[in-house]
Amino acid sequence: MSVRRRGPNVYQIVVDLGFDPVTGKRKRYYETFKGKRKEALEREREILMKVTDSPNTFEVPKDISVAEFLDDWLKEKANAIRPSTLMSYEEQLKRYVIPYIGKTALEDLKAQHLVRLYEHMQESGLSNRTIRYLHTILKQALDRAVAWNVATHNVVKTVVPPRDEGTTFRVWDEREMERFLSEARSSFYYELYYVALMTGMRFGELLGLKWRNVDFDARRIYVVEQYNDKTKTFDELKTKGSRRYIALDLGTINVLQERQKKQNAIRLKALYWEDLDLVFSTQNGLPLMRRNVYRDFKALIRRTSVPEIRFHDLRHTHATFLLTRGWHPKVVQERLGHTSIQITLDTYSHVLPSLQDKLVDATFEGTFYGVKMASKRPENKYTPGE
Repeated sequence: MSVRRRGPNVYQIVVDLGFDPVTGKRKRYYETFKGKRKEALEREREILMKVTDSPNTFEVPKDISVAEFLDDWLKEKANAIRPSTLMSYEEQLKRYVIPYIGKTALEDLKAQHLVRLYEHMQESGLSNRTIRYLHTILKQALDRAVAWNVATHNVVKTVVPPRDEGTTFRVWDEREMERFLSEARSSFYYELYYVALMTGMRFGELLGLKWRNVDFDARRIYVVEQYNDKTKTFDELKTKGSRRYIALDLGTINVLQERQKKQNAIRLKALYWEDLDLVFSTQNGLPLMRRNVYRDFKALIRRTSVPEIRFHDLRHTHATFLLTRGWHPKVVQERLGHTSIQITLDTYSHVLPSLQDKLVDATFEGTFYGVKMASKRPENKYTPGE
């Protein structure tokens, strides 16, 4: 038994419940207590008294939420895994799980919750690989919940994640981007599409972008929160990687200023306006609806006759565009808000090999100690065994 400090006035109480007569495994009770250490110690004694008086009838409270449990699990995990791995776990859970099922009581978590979560992630354009990675994290966490005696079984093991089909997204080339944006000029969502292509921001980040986080003088967007269209809430981005700034080119600055003027004109004519300071809003100032944007996006693709892609693939298009023009993967990682460069390298590994051929001449021609290099590389006549 112990009382461990987990933060300012936050303690984790651990009480040994002996061995399970069926499995033979040691059982422990974990509880997160908010208050002073003296009060936490009193709570520990209270639990011990209940265990001592009725060791066979003591019931573990089942009111812990998914979010509370995952927070405790991550704190324990911090001592067992690399900091970069911990950061990745935190980003996955805080971005995808906690906003969607975080308030659900752990004992009420069902397979249907996870099935719907995975479907929502797929609809948002996330890859099966990302979903399978999250599934692996959740399976680890729920195994621990069973060991801690705060869950009777691991519900994650009853759900089959989508099959990993590797990187299958499509992207547009520069001409296709130009054709789409030219056709989209008449769309209410034109500026949204433009900024998505020029910044690589996620859909939720675009919907949560506010004017106070657009700095026209510094030519930067500060990405600090996202809009969750399932819970209808604005959620602060928690991880270090996701909270970032994105440098803007002059073209994007002009498009955003155009958007601001257009929005101000709509606001003056509107009978009702919800002042949420949103860059991309409805004609009443409210957050945009995903299904309306997607419907318009697909209609524009059909009219333009560009390859059909998902909205999320605008982000992939942006990243691919930068990488094929020689941007360092580390800079692309920071711009996209990936937790680690490994995520960027894994996602765009199919793009990187071709960069060597494109960059080698531009890098070395005429610069090797003043020796003029040939503009055309000689034919490779090497044969194995030479």
